[in-house]
Amino acid sequence: MNKNPLDSRRFIQEINQTPEFLDNLPRTPRSEMSSEALRGARINAIGQGASALAIRYDQNEMRDPNGELNSHLYNMIATVNDFYEAQQSADAFRKRYGHTKFRNINRPEVDAFKSDKQTITEFNHLLTEIINLGAEKFSFNELLTFMTQQYAASSGETNTRKFQGKAFSAIDGMRNEFNVEQLLIKNDIEFKKGTIAQDAQGGDIFVNRTPIDLKSSWMSAERAKIAAQEQGYNPNRIIWSGIEFEDFEGQLLLPAHTEARVMKRLIPAINKAAGTDYQAIAS
Repeated sequence: MNKNPLDSRRFIQEINQTPEFLDNLPRTPRSEMSSEALRGARINAIGQGASALAIRYDQNEMRDPNGELNSHLYNMIATVNDFYEAQQSADAFRKRYGHTKFRNINRPEVDAFKSDKQTITEFNHLLTEIINLGAEKFSFNELLTFMTQQYAASSGETNTRKFQGKAFSAIDGMRNEFNVEQLLIKNDIEFKKGTIAQDAQGGDIFVNRTPIDLKSSWMSAERAKIAAQEQGYNPNRIIWSGIEFEDFEGQLLLPAHTEARVMKRLIPAINKAAGTDYQAIAS
């Protein structure tokens, strides 16, 4: 009988049994620690245990056929709090400064914002790997539930609803990006995937050497285009993936019967952004 690949209890139990988790539990009596100190200590202990398990699964020490997927899931657990804190900090920066150019903002704040974006981008790339390996094993909502449960297990019930909103957006965005890449491959459109550093600067993919920033909704693309124009950047390089949320039918992989409709939206945007003349391959 196959194990549920997203059985939260199994992941929590494995972490709690690692020497790394046990060694990093606080030695100070709980009664002498503040709730915030206890929370921080638990986040650290879980992070250490999850990171150790990620290495063991990656090196196949656990003899598990889903070892690579498990390794990525444990890395996600180890960094899920960093992802949320970086999201909160980056959102606060954007709210405070809007579209103000970096040169008009204090350097330490800009550096902190760039560091937060790097953390978010690295986490998103990890999510893409999880989607790649697990798309046929679990649904969008199952992955969202797993992420939220793991966040709550380490952080407590603090900000769980807010976290779930950030996790929803992250999965949606990475699901879109991953499926766009699969569609480009199927339609013989030459592209390169951006590195983590390039992705952080809006280069999700490169077509005809042109960086393209993919957005998971038409509205988010339009908002980003307005911001780009205000900062003097080319708004045509920000495009909607062409995929409606409903097109996925609750899954992580785009159903085949929706692909032709999506490509009719996506290819003109790519051609406009990159100066190409691609045509969709008849399905």
